Amino acid sequence: ETIDLVEVHGPAAPEVEPAQANIRSSMITRRAAPRVFDATSSSVPTAVRDLAAVGKCHEAELALPQMAKATPAAVRAQAHVMVADCYLAARQSDEALRQYRDAAERFGSTPPGQNAAYELGAVALAQDRADEAKTAFRAYVRRYPRGSLVAEARFHVCNLDVAAQRIDEALACLRDYRARHPKGDRLADAL
Repeated sequence: ETIDLVEVHGPAAPEVEPAQANIRSSMITRRAAPRVFDATSSSVPTAVRDLAAVGKCHEAELALPQMAKATPAAVRAQAHVMVADCYLAARQSDEALRQYRDAAERFGSTPPGQNAAYELGAVALAQDRADEAKTAFRAYVRRYPRGSLVAEARFHVCNLDVAAQRIDEALACLRDYRARHPKGDRLADAL
């Protein structure tokens, strides 16, 4: 059985190295990952929500410890994700990664914590930090084998193998993807 790798990585962009072109053409065009938790505006404390909404990321972060311990874990996690998203929008990726990591570690049993774990890989991928992205996506797949973003995370791992020209690993990964996600959004890419 043959898997056509051209379908996976597409044409290389002329202005970048071939391996990076594979990453950019197949993964940076990532789909917006569906968030599995939508906190209503009223559930996240006003200070955090309002500061993050106007780009005052550091101030929003300083408001996080003021959240009451009685606040549900999912809401506290969502507040951390809001701050991380704020940093990401402000192009402060390291700060965003720190907040996503904190949310994933402290609140990993909540949907926003799971989203944060996925975002660790997505942000690293967008920064062309392939090894870090692959590690984060693999960790997501291991920790949340039935997570809402597991198919997307698994597909990114496969594409990172393709980009690194680890063809045997990529083929095995894509076969596994196809077997585990026969109705997955990326099935056409994995054929």
